[in-house]
Amino acid sequence: MENFLKNIIMGLLVFSTVGIPLVAQADNSASSSYSQTSDSSSNLSSLLSSSSSTISSAASSKIENVQSGNYPMGYFIGNNSNNIKTRNFANFSAALDVPDDLYSNNVNLPRKDVIDISSYQSWMIQGDFNNLKNQGVKSIVVKLTEGTSYVNEYAAQEIKYAKAAGLNVAVYHYADLGGTQENPTEDQSTANSQAVAEAQHFATVAQSLGLPSSTVMILDCENPYVDTSHVDWTIASQIWSNTMRSLGYLNDKYYTSVSWTTEGNGLSAPGSNFMETKALGAQNIWVAQYLYGTPSSSNLQNTQFGAWQYSSKMHFIGSTNDNNVVDVSVDYKNFFTSDTYLKQGDDGVTYGYTATGDLLHGEQEINGYWYLFDQATGAMKTGFQTLTSNGISRTLYYDASGHMVYGEKQIGGYWYLFDQATGAMKTGFQTLTSNGISRTLYYDASGHMLYGEQLINGKEYYFNLGTGALLLN
Repeated sequence: MENFLKNIIMGLLVFSTVGIPLVAQADNSASSSYSQTSDSSSNLSSLLSSSSSTISSAASSKIENVQSGNYPMGYFIGNNSNNIKTRNFANFSAALDVPDDLYSNNVNLPRKDVIDISSYQSWMIQGDFNNLKNQGVKSIVVKLTEGTSYVNEYAAQEIKYAKAAGLNVAVYHYADLGGTQENPTEDQSTANSQAVAEAQHFATVAQSLGLPSSTVMILDCENPYVDTSHVDWTIASQIWSNTMRSLGYLNDKYYTSVSWTTEGNGLSAPGSNFMETKALGAQNIWVAQYLYGTPSSSNLQNTQFGAWQYSSKMHFIGSTNDNNVVDVSVDYKNFFTSDTYLKQGDDGVTYGYTATGDLLHGEQEINGYWYLFDQATGAMKTGFQTLTSNGISRTLYYDASGHMVYGEKQIGGYWYLFDQATGAMKTGFQTLTSNGISRTLYYDASGHMLYGEQLINGKEYYFNLGTGALLLN
């Protein structure tokens, strides 16, 4: 643990020499003191032993008594969000200016599109959600889970209140990848297996709450107790996404500090072990960056991303307790909702559009159906299509209306089978049950159901000439 945190400290010192605005740099005396501390092994031990208390102190202005194992979104994104890990060294930041407390009646702020909440907002009642709706909030992002065991016991209540207020609901999972302050994750294998287990936990809880497959599911990536000299967050995130898709949740996205993207100004260099925008898609990433002073709608930041969380200190006038602050974000690219529509162009081709008129590309869910739009032209696709995502290819079929097809489907005289969750074409032996009757079928490499006598992997089989069901004995 000491070596891991020492690496973080040395990394901060190295990057501070190339102009990265670390917390200590805002005050010359503090910077000098910090340099002397980093060169002293005795002082390093003292700093390491006090890291837990400084984290709690730094967060106290936002949420009191945060418990290990239940971190709210943005907890490790400090006042200087150019570097998530600066919060660990908050005892150096006393002389700094900090982001202002914001008030919802300030008309010069960026839009207040989105609020994220966790169990720490259990004080909110129905009237608070109604108040958010009346002040222009469109979406609520509710924390469901953390790690492989924590569940937000207030999530069902918070989701109920949000829906009753007419707010869109998305949910998030805080990723720890197995890392804690005492035992940080230090190898990719552990991170990858943890990503699978955490996705399973997240999906199980979401299903128990009746959340549909169209729900936007967000992975909160900010845990500092993962050794990024040996663990690649992008790889772990892709594994999490693949697992979520296999469990039926296809609308998965990411949250992190802007400094943890390859386009940020933090510890990571392009192609390193943080959140790579080329691999994950900048439009699929919700970034946090808390600017000093008051952000303005006339000077929006991070517009290349799906959304920007610009403050953790928003007071909503008219809430049951104006002293309680919440995170607030602006949604740039319809990140949290599926408020999209179809329209036929003058060329006779169907296109998809966002609520603000932006052309859609790639896979999109509209009114409960999945569509595919050309990545270059935006034209709606039909027929067989092969997509590759995160190194995994799948063959899909879109009918004449552009709807992705699921289950059994007869196309061009052949019967095919498409996964009920992902729409991926099935091959090989498959067992289907209908009206309590099970039958085993076989689909060849082209996806065609086979009939009659067949030689498969050196063995002879016979399939019913009418139904395709395997006949035994």
